[in-house]
Amino acid sequence: MIAEALRRPLFYCLFLVSSGLCWLELGHTPTMVALACVFTFGLSLATTVDFKYMILPDSVTLPLLATGLFAPQLLFGQGWFITWLGAAVGFGFFGGLSWGFYKLRGYPGLGFGDVKFLAMLGAWVSVINIPLILLIAAFSALPMFMAHKLIFKPTEPTPLPFGPFLALGGFISFLYADVIWSFIIHLRLYVLGG
Repeated sequence: MIAEALRRPLFYCLFLVSSGLCWLELGHTPTMVALACVFTFGLSLATTVDFKYMILPDSVTLPLLATGLFAPQLLFGQGWFITWLGAAVGFGFFGGLSWGFYKLRGYPGLGFGDVKFLAMLGAWVSVINIPLILLIAAFSALPMFMAHKLIFKPTEPTPLPFGPFLALGGFISFLYADVIWSFIIHLRLYVLGG
């Protein structure tokens, strides 16, 4: 599965674009670029695998989670507490959502790979940016899910990969969270002030 994903053009396109953006944004030191490339390599690989097999493999997610518990301190000077809290909240939120959905509907709404993947993203981008990851993931996934429903008209619940959209939300939050939060705050002040 991993070996096949490494042979797919999608993986190389995603990795080259994302690592190039990281180099442009974080190109201050070789350490920052190297750690960012580790992150983008994992996101690109997980996205490619999830699109093909509908699974987020532990062999990608767990090493990224372990690295993410320490890398943000080196990259951004991010505190230990919000890094580890990000992993815990990501895991707890999606874990609770998955459990609750299963209890209500009788089938899983999220795979456990998504739960671990959000924990990993929470570690890399901090607890503060988990809402941003989810917002970007939801809005980017919605058109695909709606198109699938309109085109294929499934009569039963059909699982679709959500990992690629989480990866997109995580990547955008990783590089541009400050810009996006600033825009949201200014927009809110404009709307409330207007």
